[in-house]
Amino acid sequence: MNKLKSIITIISNDPKQSVISFTIIGKVNMPEKDSSKNMIKDIQISEATEIVKSFKGSNELVILDVRTADEYNNGCLEDAVNINFTESNFKKMIKLLDKQKTYLVYCQSGIRSKHAIELMSEMGFNKVYHMNEGIEGWKAKHLKIVDPNL
Repeated sequence: MNKLKSIITIISNDPKQSVISFTIIGKVNMPEKDSSKNMIKDIQISEATEIVKSFKGSNELVILDVRTADEYNNGCLEDAVNINFTESNFKKMIKLLDKQKTYLVYCQSGIRSKHAIELMSEMGFNKVYHMNEGIEGWKAKHLKIVDPNL
């Protein structure tokens, strides 16, 4: 229960009392935020591979590569979508994405993607996994990288 206090001011055309103020105090049941719906999580490469496998064949997972176009064109995760974090229109592009989907976000080493997921969280995305080792960590595990131009 949270206390709520509100002051209401009434202005009338009564010359003897043109302003009347009321103070209303009460208790309000405020629903607690459901933290189970908000999942912004840093994950390791092993967990990222499991997430990719579990969503295979579904369109509910978006693999989001936030590196530059040149970096992306030199190899990316399979089915990754590229939105360059350093571009001035990054925020506009992110706004176009479906907030109901699940996102796996990565960059080269985890720095740009960390900033990207913070922004996504502020914008109302609530199912975001951050591959904090970036594609460097993916490559270090000798996992599959694809050429997005093929």
